[in-house]
Amino acid sequence: MQPPIPPGVILQNRYRLTKSLGQGGFGRTYLAQDRDRFNEICVIKEYLVPTQAGEYVLNKTKELFQREAEVLYKIDHPQIPKFRATFEQGKRLFFVQDYVEGKTYRVLLDERLEEDTTFSEAEAVKFLQDMLPVLEHIHSKGIIHRDISPENIILRESDRLPVLIDFGAVKEGVANLQASEEAPQGTTMGKIGYSPDEQLRTGQVYPNSDIYALAVTTVVLMTGKKPQELLDQSTMTWRWHQWLPTLSLHFSNLLNRMMSARPNNRYQSATEVLQALRSLHGLVGTSEHPTVFQQQIKTQTTPTRSASTTRRPTVTRQPTRNPIWNNPWALATIVGGVVLFISIGPVVLLGSMFNTNRVKLSRKAAIAPTTALSPESIAPTVSPISETIVPTPTLTPTPISPQVTQSDRVTLLRGERTSKQGQLKVNQLINYIIFIEEGQQFRASLSAGKAAMTILAPNRELLNFQAKQVQQWEGKMPLRGEYYIQLSLPEGVKESNYQLDLNLPSN
Repeated sequence: MQPPIPPGVILQNRYRLTKSLGQGGFGRTYLAQDRDRFNEICVIKEYLVPTQAGEYVLNKTKELFQREAEVLYKIDHPQIPKFRATFEQGKRLFFVQDYVEGKTYRVLLDERLEEDTTFSEAEAVKFLQDMLPVLEHIHSKGIIHRDISPENIILRESDRLPVLIDFGAVKEGVANLQASEEAPQGTTMGKIGYSPDEQLRTGQVYPNSDIYALAVTTVVLMTGKKPQELLDQSTMTWRWHQWLPTLSLHFSNLLNRMMSARPNNRYQSATEVLQALRSLHGLVGTSEHPTVFQQQIKTQTTPTRSASTTRRPTVTRQPTRNPIWNNPWALATIVGGVVLFISIGPVVLLGSMFNTNRVKLSRKAAIAPTTALSPESIAPTVSPISETIVPTPTLTPTPISPQVTQSDRVTLLRGERTSKQGQLKVNQLINYIIFIEEGQQFRASLSAGKAAMTILAPNRELLNFQAKQVQQWEGKMPLRGEYYIQLSLPEGVKESNYQLDLNLPSN
């Protein structure tokens, strides 16, 4: 393997290296100044080729390298560093990309963990909203990232948007060509825990392989745990829910589907995930800092008015200091006006009545029995303008009742039974969490009230079709882990008492 290049070296008589940013199994990253662009900062990535590689492998690596460079050049997305150039120097292969100022989400998470905090549910939703369009874009061009993780996403300082870096396509091609050669350590494509099983075992990837890795990244940001800590090593099933007991059920189900072990059970595209994410309005938790997601909810709940219903300004009448009756000239003017009106009023009134009768007679003569009145023939009615100010009624927005989720852990040993009573209200979900061994018989029933129960498996997916919105359920549990007995009210029921009976038979 070639040694690292020290700072100060100028490559291609153009790029002055200032420092090394890091090294992985497939390459090194340097910070450099582009002397042809007024010393603009850029990033240079060196892809490592074994020094003892044969001529055939080296030539094929170069060919693949150039082919992938052309693909990356065509990405052109504002949340992906702009690709500039490739070059070869001393049997070394280099990429040149724009520099992104900011911190990776791994660094951001570590900073929060030092303060005993993690990313909130609302922040996680916002993160997915910002990242999924990036996946939409690259997948539409037939490109799969292959290596999504907190280390490969930067929160850009300028606009606070996540930027996807370090594509794995070139690395995979180099690794395949070097299969029979000396390969550097750590050359597994993707990251264990973040990449799905089909990618790690066979190297086969799909667009929803990136979706899987993005979901794992999101869960890691919310829990602060490594993926290996979130997996049950005996069953290889996800158990991240125990660290997020207050997570909304709808968002939890969305993440579960993104992280499904089988590719066919996942969302098939980033567009599909975005559509499901938009249906979560009002169903996610909040954070201290309002997110775009929360602002959209507030906007939708504000009633809008058309131009014809614009609220009139309130007119406030101020008392006059000098009443008009105290002014003799004004009083004389008013008296004169009244006298004039009395003099000519009868004439005007008689003329008006005469004209009205003439119009009625002409209309009566012109209208035939089979002829309909035309709108033009009807004279508009002029209503006198009232000086009374009518206050515009205030529109009160219809409040959106937030979903309230309450969770309670129940310790139940084999051969024991217990009952839980309470009151359930509309838009309320109550979860009773029970740890049950694989193959254990379990019974649950509601003996009072109008509530219904749904049983979720340890992966927070529906246990089976017979376990949704039922009054009683009995059967053997397929997995070892925490099961959720979820109580809710059917549509139309606003409030009800309940009694939940739980039983783990000894045989």
